[in-house]
Amino acid sequence: MYMGRQANLVIVVHDGEVGHHGSTLIRKASAVRRTPLSGHSRLNDYNRTCIPVHLPAFLDVSEKSLPPSTIRRHKAADGIDQFGFEVMPCSRCEKRGAICKMVEGKKKCGLCVRLGRPCDVTGTPLNSLTRIITEAKRLDQREAEAEELLSRRREALRQAQRELDESLSELESCRKRKRDLTKKGAEMTRRGLDSLEALERAEQAEVPQEQLVIEDVNSLVHSDILDLSFLDPSFFDGGSSSGVVGH
Repeated sequence: MYMGRQANLVIVVHDGEVGHHGSTLIRKASAVRRTPLSGHSRLNDYNRTCIPVHLPAFLDVSEKSLPPSTIRRHKAADGIDQFGFEVMPCSRCEKRGAICKMVEGKKKCGLCVRLGRPCDVTGTPLNSLTRIITEAKRLDQREAEAEELLSRRREALRQAQRELDESLSELESCRKRKRDLTKKGAEMTRRGLDSLEALERAEQAEVPQEQLVIEDVNSLVHSDILDLSFLDPSFFDGGSSSGVVGH
């Protein structure tokens, strides 16, 4: 850490958090703060915005004055910023609102490499996250459509069930009416047969009397008791009955 005094101000520059460009130090990540001497013992709430800070000549820090490890970190960070891919921000980048980049196979983002700090980056590329979000939205849409389709089919199934119940009820009603009609027809047929049998019995009861009369007549016709000699022969020939009177 470099500390210099100018008038009644103290200028604090943290190693590993500054870049050098000519005679101007570029504050990379809240590395420089001007504070009154009365408060230099406690430096907090650093400004997060990267702005150029012009320092007096005695605080001018060239790249050669930085430790080799710091220079290498800065170059590595520059490479990550230039050629890395954007990922979901680590906690440090998220806190500072910085773009979080990393390279394949490494576990630190550019900012954490530059600062020499631990990094909790997940390494999930933003384009992958975008695809995931897009796919999630697509699945949400498909889920909503599937639920709507299921609801329509469930309602159609309920309607079909109601129609099926109505058809079964109508069928059962038809069968019941048919059974009743068959029973009634059978009863009427039975009664008709009973009436027919009674009529036949009555007719059969009348047959003997008529038969007796016919038999009596037949017996008289073929009997010797009946003498027809008194009839004129012309009676049988269709003649007049006047001859009978003459006899």
